[in-house]
Amino acid sequence: FDLDTVLAEKKPVFLNVSSDNCPYCVMMEPALTQIYQQYGEHAVIADVNLDRCPEISWQLPVRATPTQILFCADGSPYLPGEAVQQELTFLYYVTEDNDTAEEIHVLTVHEGMLTAAQMQLILQDLGVTV
Repeated sequence: FDLDTVLAEKKPVFLNVSSDNCPYCVMMEPALTQIYQQYGEHAVIADVNLDRCPEISWQLPVRATPTQILFCADGSPYLPGEAVQQELTFLYYVTEDNDTAEEIHVLTVHEGMLTAAQMQLILQDLGVTV
């Protein structure tokens, strides 16, 4: 898996990390397929299987499956709007700028299962329309 290649597409990114033995991942598959069919031309919607691509956990903070990692079309980390924040909880990863000591938001992650409606809400919040 190459995140730089995915971000180079200049589309919003909805990356789902799953595993074979995760019952929630299996339950989420039909919804993810539906969302891909509906939004796949306008956003990068990908499912990376941790069992088949373990290096993803070296590149990104995957603590559990399913995990969704989200980026805006310009490659910046997704910042959920108020409506999305009221429905879902996100983890925000930051780093410190060595020159200014300011925190820099580098990644937005959701851990856990999402419904098709929740995925759609996130994608619409990312500006994806069909």
